[in-house]
Amino acid sequence: MRKLLCLVGSLLGASVLASPVTFDSHHISLKLDVPTHSAVITDSGTVGVTRGWNWFYLNDSAKVQKYAIDGRKCTFRTARAKDTTQLPVKVREELRSGAELPDAMLVMFESGKGKAAKFKIEYSAVFNEDVSNIRFSRESVGREVSGTILDQGAYLSPSSYFYPQGSEQMSDYSVTADIPATWSSICDGNLLASTTAGERKTESWHNPYKNDGCILMAAPYVPSNTTSDSTEIVCLFFHADTSLAPNYLKASAGYVKMYSDLIGPYPFKRFTIAENFFPTGYGMPGWTLLGQSVIRLPFIISSSLGHEVLHNWWGNSVYVDYNRGNWCEGLTVYGADYQYKLKESPAAAREYRKDILKQYVSYV
Repeated sequence: MRKLLCLVGSLLGASVLASPVTFDSHHISLKLDVPTHSAVITDSGTVGVTRGWNWFYLNDSAKVQKYAIDGRKCTFRTARAKDTTQLPVKVREELRSGAELPDAMLVMFESGKGKAAKFKIEYSAVFNEDVSNIRFSRESVGREVSGTILDQGAYLSPSSYFYPQGSEQMSDYSVTADIPATWSSICDGNLLASTTAGERKTESWHNPYKNDGCILMAAPYVPSNTTSDSTEIVCLFFHADTSLAPNYLKASAGYVKMYSDLIGPYPFKRFTIAENFFPTGYGMPGWTLLGQSVIRLPFIISSSLGHEVLHNWWGNSVYVDYNRGNWCEGLTVYGADYQYKLKESPAAAREYRKDILKQYVSYV
């Protein structure tokens, strides 16, 4: 894979240092071009840089048109991710001493001092990952897809590097998506605006909480909605499954109210159930992405759906320090899956506990 080298200013000499940048904020604007499986993307915000060489990662197909730090233009050259022979010695040493390099382009620049800087980058990239061979089962929910733009829909995750990434753990994310007018988008956090002009639609999103990444999904959905007190409940389903939406809306509204009464106010302005064209079972801030094969399973509404709603408190607004274990998954299972069995009967709860132990022995 290729990496991109951006040079800013003069060389600092043999004592130059090298380190990844830290992004504090992203304001991402992207325009999807479905026929070419590509997107034109602009990202801007605040980034922390250090004295010497700095770098960050970008999608390996990216073609950068403009890049600037504090308004200063950069010149570029490319290098392969895992063939670092053309990189500056200090950068090469740092990359070799770190974790395994991702399949992504590397953008590097020099800074005369450490500071918080404004950045802006404009580029295009192709996202055309094959999703046809993904299957769903208990043992394997599905191969992790990083990013793809197809007629069925577009899915962009952090592992596709559709936005630049450094060593940051948490950042502020705003996303504006320019999509076909017949499509709808869903992204982390709250919908700020949605406008349609001609054959294009523009939708803007912002996560009110800093997060460790950002996922965007867009597709030719048939939207439907209801409310739970002040929270909007939305289904983004494909036409073939619109008959399932009323039950999902009703159940989701009930879960939001139940957990709001139990824990506190729902952390976002809406909860969205989005259907995917390949198998997934993900919970993101303010929404869940369920594959079509999952959406159609009859038990999802009475089990997994409530689990995903509860994750908006535990995991998507109250975060986990994974160095100390994944307590939020245990708490979410206890507050959702197990509680539903307790409400059913003591015998059902006991059977659930036994099944969990059997699954642990079988799969862990």
